[in-house]
Amino acid sequence: MLACTQRAFGILLLGLLASACTAPPAGKRLPTSRQAPYAFDKDRTIEILPSSTAAILEVTYHQRNVEYLLEGTEHALLLDSGPGKHKMAPVVASLTNLPVTVVPSHLHYDHVGGLAEFSDVALPDAEDLRERTVDGVFVPRANENLGHLENEPRNSIRVTRWLQHGEQIELGGRIIEILVTPGHTKTSVMFFDPKMPALFTGDFMYPGGLFVESLEDYRNSLTMLLKHVPKNVTIYPAHNTRARTVPTLSYEDLADLHKAVSAALDGTLIGKPARAFGISSMGYPVNQRMHMFVMGPNLSGLKM
Repeated sequence: MLACTQRAFGILLLGLLASACTAPPAGKRLPTSRQAPYAFDKDRTIEILPSSTAAILEVTYHQRNVEYLLEGTEHALLLDSGPGKHKMAPVVASLTNLPVTVVPSHLHYDHVGGLAEFSDVALPDAEDLRERTVDGVFVPRANENLGHLENEPRNSIRVTRWLQHGEQIELGGRIIEILVTPGHTKTSVMFFDPKMPALFTGDFMYPGGLFVESLEDYRNSLTMLLKHVPKNVTIYPAHNTRARTVPTLSYEDLADLHKAVSAALDGTLIGKPARAFGISSMGYPVNQRMHMFVMGPNLSGLKM
C-alpha cells in the first residue's frame, strides 16, 4: 500500500491512452492475449494481459492501485476492489458476464473500498478473522485498515467464503492457487496461476517502497515463494508507481527481496531511520527497483 506517485502524471497518461487505444469488442468475455491499454473512464484504464486476465489501473488516484480480474470459462476472480473512490462493479461488468468472487489481497483501505459492490467476497482463513466475524460480517481493526491515515472510513465486510493457504480455485479451464503470505500484513494473500505462470502479489512486493509489518513473516513467505513458483514467473504488483503500463517484477526480484530481508534480520544490512506517511520506520535497500520500510511494532501499536 501507500505507493508514492504523481497525480499529474496519471492525468496526462490517461489522455494519451484514451486517444491511442480502444476497448475490446463487447462480448463480456476477456481476450486471451495481451492488448494495449484503453480508457474505461477518466479515472481508470484497463490493460488486457495474457490468459484472459485484465489489469484495472487507478490512474487518477494518488496511490495508482492496480486490480486484477482473472477469468475462466465459468467463473472469475477479482484481486482487490480499489480504494472506493469510484465504482468498481461497472468496470468489472464491462469485462465479463461471469460470476465474480472478490478477494482483497489484504485489509488496507485502498484495497477494500469497493467490496460492498459485490455479493461474493472471500477472505483468507488466517489469524482470527473468522472468529471475529459475526453473522457473516467482519469489521477490520484500525491497524488492519489504516484508513485513518487519510481520513478514509473503516467499512464492514460481508464475507461469503473463507480461503485456505494452498487452496485451488477452479474457474473453468483455469486453476488459481491461493497463497497466504504474511509479511506486509498478517493476512496478505496472493493469486498464483501456474500455467501463465504468474503471481499476483498485492502489496507484498511492487516497484518502489515496500511497507513491511514483520520481517520474520516476510522472510518465511519469501522462502515459501522461492520454492513454490518457477523461475520464469511474471510478478504482477498492486501499484504501478510511475509506469505507463502495468509494471512487472521477476523471480530475481523475489530472490533479491529474500536476500535483503535475511540480511536485515541477520544484522548484516543496516537500516536507517525513516518516516512513511507519518509512521516511524527503518529503511533498507533491496535493489534498484525496490526498498523497504519496516514498520514492526509501530503498526501493531496503533489503537482502534
